[in-house]
Amino acid sequence: MKYEMLATRLLMSVELKQTRKCLSDGTVDVFDYRKEGREILNKILTTVAQVPWCLFPASGSSEKSPPITVHLLAFYMRVCLSEKAMDQFNIEEFCLRATEGIVSDKDVYAIATLAYKEIEDAHSVLRGHATELSNASKGPCMPCTFRLTREGKDGWGAGLQQAAHFGRSEWIAFCLNRLIEGIDGGKLSVTDAILDTDHAGCNSMMHAANDTHSGYCGLSIRMMVAATAYSIVDPHEKEKAVRKILNTFDDAGFSPSLAAASLMNIKALECFRDLGAKLLDSKIKRVSNQVQDMVRTMESQLPMMNPQVGNLVRAIQNGGGTECCNHCGSVPDGKLLACGGCGLAKYCNSSCQKKGWKTHKLVCKTAKQSVVSGDADWFANNIAPPRA
Repeated sequence: MKYEMLATRLLMSVELKQTRKCLSDGTVDVFDYRKEGREILNKILTTVAQVPWCLFPASGSSEKSPPITVHLLAFYMRVCLSEKAMDQFNIEEFCLRATEGIVSDKDVYAIATLAYKEIEDAHSVLRGHATELSNASKGPCMPCTFRLTREGKDGWGAGLQQAAHFGRSEWIAFCLNRLIEGIDGGKLSVTDAILDTDHAGCNSMMHAANDTHSGYCGLSIRMMVAATAYSIVDPHEKEKAVRKILNTFDDAGFSPSLAAASLMNIKALECFRDLGAKLLDSKIKRVSNQVQDMVRTMESQLPMMNPQVGNLVRAIQNGGGTECCNHCGSVPDGKLLACGGCGLAKYCNSSCQKKGWKTHKLVCKTAKQSVVSGDADWFANNIAPPRA
């Protein structure tokens, strides 16, 4: 729980207006670590925005990930920051300095794990609370989750499916953190938990593709891919596992990206495009004639689709994971033209840029690469306390 404890101390430093320490002569000195804490938080978010998975949206303030929680911040630290970055950002030293004398390691652990008898009593089965992790993850009810974890309950795959379906990022982060750390002695891997299926053959990635309401499906998808890649050392096995969780079919023959296309889930399609997912992957499973016919029908209807959806589907068909035109989704032979305003949006030519401006102008001003620094205050003021 090292990272959860560091995350707890860092979030405390950002929230506390003042910390007081009694000096040896009996006087009281006042310290305010909020500014320094926000600077460290900004460094973490900036790093997270630059990793291949972009767990914090590089487009900046126009899109917000959920408010920072202990488990989400711990996931960022564990998966995205190297030991060198942890040292360079001075996270451990600062967290101790900013909160020593305020809270002990024992209390920090209790806060991070909600290990208080009063909370556990209030969230007992006798009071009608969750009996399985799949029930706790819908809420998400973190006190119930910790209680069930301490009781040795399994069902992590089913819990992850529910959390992904409803965009419960706090619970997804908690679950992936525990899987990476080797819950149940490492018997269940990150990949196995994500690929665990329900009665319809839908795994957690498919449930994330079906999340059209929370607005956080993109974060769910990227977190699962990042955790899978982080948990496997061998590059060949890593690539195979990522491909498997991105492209595995359900019982009806749908891949996650195909499901997202049928639901016109733009946020999910953007992620699948960026991560190199495929509509149909014959290396995962033989594609039935019925599914192939369905895809051909969809391809014929692309011109009549919502332009953004159609362009994203074309981009996935064209390989994804590579730079493609923000308007038409094609991958030209030559170099793409970058938007002069933000430098992030890319186009085939000036014609595509003009046609795409109608939608791009809504985010262009906030899509600058340096915008992450302006988001630290937003996160600092939108920290979610542990759910009790």
